[in-house]
Amino acid sequence: MTIIDFESRKREIEAKRGIEPKLNEEDWLDDDTEETSQGFFLSSYPAEYSYVYELEMELVGSNLKKDTLSDGGKEALKNFGGVKESISRTVLVTGHTLLWQLHYIIQQAFGWTNSHLHRFSLPEESFKKITQDSPKTWGELCGIIFRFPVEDKEDLYWYDHGYRRNRSLRNWFREKYTTEEEYAGEGEHYISNQQAVKAFFRNVKTLQPCGSQPVELAKASITDLQRGAGFDEDINTIVTRLPIGEIFTTTKRVPKYPAWRKGMKGLVKDVLAMNGKDAAQKLAMFERYIDMGEKLMEKYCDEDGEFKEGVPRKLQEELREELEKATEAVEFRQMLLEAFNVMVDAFTNALVYHYDNDWQVRITCKNVYCAAVEEDGKPLFVNDEDMEVMPKLYDAVHKVSKDKAPVCIACDGVKVLDNIGGLEGFCEFLRDYNSDKPVSLANSKVWAEEDKWKDRVPNPKTLL
Repeated sequence: MTIIDFESRKREIEAKRGIEPKLNEEDWLDDDTEETSQGFFLSSYPAEYSYVYELEMELVGSNLKKDTLSDGGKEALKNFGGVKESISRTVLVTGHTLLWQLHYIIQQAFGWTNSHLHRFSLPEESFKKITQDSPKTWGELCGIIFRFPVEDKEDLYWYDHGYRRNRSLRNWFREKYTTEEEYAGEGEHYISNQQAVKAFFRNVKTLQPCGSQPVELAKASITDLQRGAGFDEDINTIVTRLPIGEIFTTTKRVPKYPAWRKGMKGLVKDVLAMNGKDAAQKLAMFERYIDMGEKLMEKYCDEDGEFKEGVPRKLQEELREELEKATEAVEFRQMLLEAFNVMVDAFTNALVYHYDNDWQVRITCKNVYCAAVEEDGKPLFVNDEDMEVMPKLYDAVHKVSKDKAPVCIACDGVKVLDNIGGLEGFCEFLRDYNSDKPVSLANSKVWAEEDKWKDRVPNPKTLL
């Protein structure tokens, strides 16, 4: 059984595509359920209450028992960093939470300042399994779960807008992960990814992995592609427009990937059949209008979008009509691109978050809760195995499900710092901060004040 935020997400997508919603349980839990491993556990509150995902986020390398951090580093984390097991946070989020919003939750939770590049990836073992260790299969999944590598950082991080240095970074983060905002980039749509994939496979026949013999692309492995394609970005990068409910499932419910790929191919085929007719011509038409509008803006308008002095009034009226067409074309093009983005069946219990070159956070889905029935006027929350939520978690799960805002329920260890040299560098900082050497202590104090760092474990209730 795969868990996804079923009713609300499916209704939203089907409404965009003009499909009559099919919310009858029998329509989905049919005879093919066992064969395809696709099934759903349903909430009786599709509108009022959202599915709640319990995500454990652990800083890779910080586990005192399992990881290979130096003995001195472990001592620093334990004695000065408030670490009991590892630097970790456990959060509750709704299935509607988009992956790019989870980025801000992680930044807030671990004390970073959104100052470096970041990405989400599958654990390497899962990545090779889901792609069959095949560049061809990886290409087929670009625009579905993977993003084809691009150099356009402005498009890659389209959501990093609106921050003013005179406002609170904490409040800006909170605004990002609690405000509903649709994907507004270009490079994560299925169509744009598949265009890039086709161009790559058409133009590249041989890979040249560094230090190895050339490899034919048709015979290459995923490792060959990673090492020899010459991409600036890692091919194991998850598209951030996906909601949590289309990514995560619990460990026991991770699908068998052959059946999962078959199911996704079927969905893609259906979507293409539904929207594919004349799609290329429509996109080309929209892009012509958009291109024409950009050229007119550049020629006749100033930086504020106002007509330049000297442009005749009659010409202004004609230009307004053309610019309105261009504006409408942008909206129609976006709608058409979104129509080809299939709803993804949850495919993993874990992702890895990469921040800068120094930090990684492993995110594991520990549980998924939905409102099942009502008792004494209050919803009863259960997981996919029909087990009730633990009493100590009930209030937090209810709040997240009802209010749609994330909540942290557990913290282990203090916050960390940007530009500190990774985990070993942070451990050294902790030793200096607690040193009796005046110079070391003074330097670390300055660093802590600049980043507003506190030497105490955050209160989970006020962290997000």
